[in-house]
Amino acid sequence: MTTDEKLREVAKNEFPEWTYIFDDWYVADRDVSKHGLPAIIALLPFSGQIRMRNGQTRLSQNCSIAFVDRVRKDAKGEEKSEVYNRMLTAAIDFIVALNRSGYFTALEVTNFTVLYDQLSTIVTGVYIDITLEELQGRCD
Repeated sequence: MTTDEKLREVAKNEFPEWTYIFDDWYVADRDVSKHGLPAIIALLPFSGQIRMRNGQTRLSQNCSIAFVDRVRKDAKGEEKSEVYNRMLTAAIDFIVALNRSGYFTALEVTNFTVLYDQLSTIVTGVYIDITLEELQGRCD
């Protein structure tokens, strides 16, 4: 199972009402307006490592995952704050679900960045930068 398939499964199980998008920022920006919000946007991994040991290959991929929801174009800080905090809570819940999944080593520290009006669809949220290291390797 690929890293994307594992992420998609966690998202489907833990956030069944949310839209899940796996692509780059450009395509995700276009697709988020076509699908329902809130959305989880798993961006294509930007780098990683391949580890080969004892006849197994394990991947470690550096990823960004965004959690976004719509806000009004002229929304005030309080409204954006409500959405931002809700998306931050979703990101935390997603990390907990990833840690429980048994697919990857546990995440202990995760950086996040706040999104305000950065996509063509007016959304607010957060994205997390994480390194997903497989627990089980593939046999060579």
